[in-house]
Amino acid sequence: MRSLVLHIAVMMICFLSSVGLNRMLSKQSPPKAIEHQNCESTIVTAAPTSLPSTPTPVAIPTPKLIFDYDAAKFTPDGGYVIMGRKPKEFREVNSLGLALTEINRDGMSGYIDLDTETGDYQTTLFGFVTERRVVFETEPADGGPYSYRFEGEFLRKNLVYAADKNIAVLRGTLTKMKYGRTVAEHVFEFRLESDRC
Repeated sequence: MRSLVLHIAVMMICFLSSVGLNRMLSKQSPPKAIEHQNCESTIVTAAPTSLPSTPTPVAIPTPKLIFDYDAAKFTPDGGYVIMGRKPKEFREVNSLGLALTEINRDGMSGYIDLDTETGDYQTTLFGFVTERRVVFETEPADGGPYSYRFEGEFLRKNLVYAADKNIAVLRGTLTKMKYGRTVAEHVFEFRLESDRC
């Protein structure tokens, strides 16, 4: 205990002596008076410049899709049609589309989309599919204000058996966003139609 008190006392003495030494060596001179000068202001006008006649191209982000399941054992490909009544906020939504299009040494690739009444397909910015879950977010169609996010889970493992029957195979929350802000959210159940894709 004595050595701890001694160590603390030595540290305090060192600290205080270094602060005092620093103040003695770096004496500051008093601030100088500021001289006011008369400045003449000059207004400069720039000549109007012409804008380029062609719009600047905007880079469209490449969708990031992750398919993390064994394609030999699990086949979620098809159209997922909404079961039951749709709330008025989602009257334009018809179905979700999910398809694995290629398996190669770099992994699996495919698409996830959201089909609307107008025939527009909301393309996916990000998507993640496993044997249990589906998560994706779309970009607005044709520069419109609305985009969608879906977080759901498969209710069955054997989707081939349930295809083209009135059996719920997917349940999840669909969120409608206007300019990135949530305007509506609803839990939906979907049946699988295998011939949509």
